[in-house]
Amino acid sequence: MKKFVSILLLTFIFSAKSEAQSYQMLQDFLEQGRYEELIAESDSLISGGSVSPYLYQYRGDAYYYLNDVRNALINYTRALEEYQHSEIADPVLEMDCFSNVGWCYDELGINEKALQYHMKHRELAVHYLDTSQFTVGTYNCAISLMEMGRYGEAMPLFLEVYDMDVLLKDTAAIGFDLNALGYVHLEAGFIDKAIEYYQQSIRLLEGSSGTQRSLATRWNNLGRAFLDKGNLDSASFFFKASFELHSELNDTINASERLISLGALENKRHNFANALPFLNTAKVALEQHEVVDQLIQCDLELATSYRGLGEYHKAEELAKKVVRNSFENSSLPGRINGYSLLSDIYEQTGRWQDALQANKNVQVCRDSLAGRETNRALVEMQVRYEVDNMMQENELLKVETQLSITQLEIAKKERLALWIGIVVLVAGAAAAIMVMFQRQALRRKLYDREVENLKLQVSALVGKADGKAEEISIDLLNAQIESPLSEREFEILASALKGNNNTQIAEELFVSVNTVKFHLKNVYDKLGVSSRNEALQFVIKQG
Repeated sequence: MKKFVSILLLTFIFSAKSEAQSYQMLQDFLEQGRYEELIAESDSLISGGSVSPYLYQYRGDAYYYLNDVRNALINYTRALEEYQHSEIADPVLEMDCFSNVGWCYDELGINEKALQYHMKHRELAVHYLDTSQFTVGTYNCAISLMEMGRYGEAMPLFLEVYDMDVLLKDTAAIGFDLNALGYVHLEAGFIDKAIEYYQQSIRLLEGSSGTQRSLATRWNNLGRAFLDKGNLDSASFFFKASFELHSELNDTINASERLISLGALENKRHNFANALPFLNTAKVALEQHEVVDQLIQCDLELATSYRGLGEYHKAEELAKKVVRNSFENSSLPGRINGYSLLSDIYEQTGRWQDALQANKNVQVCRDSLAGRETNRALVEMQVRYEVDNMMQENELLKVETQLSITQLEIAKKERLALWIGIVVLVAGAAAAIMVMFQRQALRRKLYDREVENLKLQVSALVGKADGKAEEISIDLLNAQIESPLSEREFEILASALKGNNNTQIAEELFVSVNTVKFHLKNVYDKLGVSSRNEALQFVIKQG
């Protein structure tokens, strides 16, 4: 009987180890960007009766990185349900579940629903005294409120995030927070306050190791704020400063956008001749890069300049080009602006019939734009319906899965009874079975030893790459990319390139796994990669 108990114990240990290995495999797939393989492996685990909130979290992450937000939402929601019905006590997992569901609802445009989950995430962070999670939850709440146009409610939340980053003395995060505060105040119409925040973010960046590209972007933001205030001289100054810095960085697209802004300013001042050099220079650069949206805006301002100079033929040709390109680019606002300008040109040249037709076209476009907004609302309602329907299907699937688990449990008990009978009847076979298991255990030890040797060899190889990655400074790396990494993002990237998984990174930097995933996704987006291997290759190439 003791031998039989030993066999059962060995079987249990082997099963638990196999499940742990399966989850480690999913983690490896996720970190390596092998999302389809992760989904296929998790499907196999689910069909085998494995049900766990961690399993559905992995699936949700895979679908999210594949930009399949709806399926990501289903799996994140299922992970939350499984956690709430389990005896697992994992505060980080619980907060991650609420945060991930909120992200998905935000990306689907259902911001009110997203806000509910972000608020719950924030409440849990307070309960568990997790400052990092509280900052993330607060920021996500602010984003949801801002997307709904509830700027007055978003502002104090952005301020909370700013205050926490000040306490943490995270300079890069503080600059980012000030820039976000400038944006939300500008959108809300508090222009003077927006200017103040933008100026603070610029001073902070100028006094730190921030990148020049970030400085050029913030100068442009400040110029926009002065433009909205009607202070054209200040707007022109910062647009020019931004243009010159983008030019030094060989950032042609952003430099051309600044030139368009400068040309538009001169048109506002009725200095139409002064606008032409800015706009023609921008047009040449944009045509080389085939950037349609910016070209439409550039041609519109050029047409305005020529109309102001009385060169109506050139103005008309450019306005018609704006309309054509807007049709090809499905831009209703561009068509409205093009037809409006044509109407003005026709009126000034006494072509009343053409002016009337252009005005009719403007009205048709505005009606289409209103219809598009109605359709957008209908699409949002459809998404809500589909998501709710998916949740109901998810409940049905849960019941079916539970039934399958029950059937599996019954089958296990039947097999156990059969096994006991066989052991009792064939006691002599037990010795042979023990020998077999001992041999398997010995093989397993040899196998584990070989695996450890392989891991050491792989670590040696990776160590060479890591050594190169560690020589890269944050300034050198940020100089190669458009959107700079914050100090926290760089710390997380450096830890990841050492071979640490998300859990190890979180423990090393004293943050949550969700925060690591959040920053890693931003890092991948900024580097233009989708996995750690690609990130490592990018860093090595830049070195």
